[in-house]
Amino acid sequence: MALEHSWLWSIIEVLKRTHHLNNIQIGNFNDEPPPIAIPHNCPKCSSQIEKIIRQYRETNNIHLFDELDCECKEEWKKIIAKYID
Repeated sequence: MALEHSWLWSIIEVLKRTHHLNNIQIGNFNDEPPPIAIPHNCPKCSSQIEKIIRQYRETNNIHLFDELDCECKEEWKKIIAKYID
């Protein structure tokens, strides 16, 4: 199985599942040295979701993710299902 890029949806899911552990920190996507691959979704939603993740880092407000959606989320769910089953 080929290595696939990380999805921003996956990062959000991890944050949702671990938020109760208190003050979960997430790094920037523009760290140095530059990473080999940067997590992303589709071109329609990636920049918006990156912005919301930055807001989460500043506020620790998990509810910022409550209303997020995009067509690519269904594709992400299908890919994730391959690894869960």
